Amino acid sequence: MDTDFLLWYRQADGEWQELALDEGDLVIERGKHVGFKLKLKYSRNHLKLIRKGDIVWVEDLNSTNGSRLDGELIPANLQVPMSPGQEIQFGSVTLKIKKQESASQEEFEVDPTKAG
Repeated sequence: MDTDFLLWYRQADGEWQELALDEGDLVIERGKHVGFKLKLKYSRNHLKLIRKGDIVWVEDLNSTNGSRLDGELIPANLQVPMSPGQEIQFGSVTLKIKKQESASQEEFEVDPTKAG
């Protein structure tokens, strides 16, 4: 099975929204539209999510007010592994990573001798 990661995000008390978190880096910065839009009043380059296979890392890009992972301050410029369900907070923004298993094509094929 392949693993897909979803990035869930919301600003203040807004509705949760989701975005597929693909392999590679996703930088969350002020004034840029990077697959989704957050109204940031924070550092120009605030946070980076790094997906390498089945592991997701979070890195605070030396932001002015910092970022927190489950309430703990993330050290600047240090990649910290995060697990699905953990929350990243900065300012009024909350991010979560969720993991979903996507079944391979073979798992959905029907054996015609057993159909019935």
